[in-house]
Amino acid sequence: MREAKLPNGQTIKLYDREEVAKMIGINPMTLDKLVKAGKLTGRKIGRSWAFTEEAITAYLCPQPGEGDRPLRREKRGKKAELPTIIK
Repeated sequence: MREAKLPNGQTIKLYDREEVAKMIGINPMTLDKLVKAGKLTGRKIGRSWAFTEEAITAYLCPQPGEGDRPLRREKRGKKAELPTIIK
């Protein structure tokens, strides 16, 4: 993680490709695919990629109606539990 100062004086945190992949728990090659598909935004600075906290948060916690990131499926064999009705 490194900090960058914007022209307006604000400081933001930037993370590189390997840091983001480790945070999310995926392979860096998979991260490249997410960027290419437009599901995660980043900027190429020289030879390396930089990602803001806001971009990482937007990917991990999408707002309703944003993107088409599917939720993880439950493992096969697990039955959905129905709520118990108490009278």
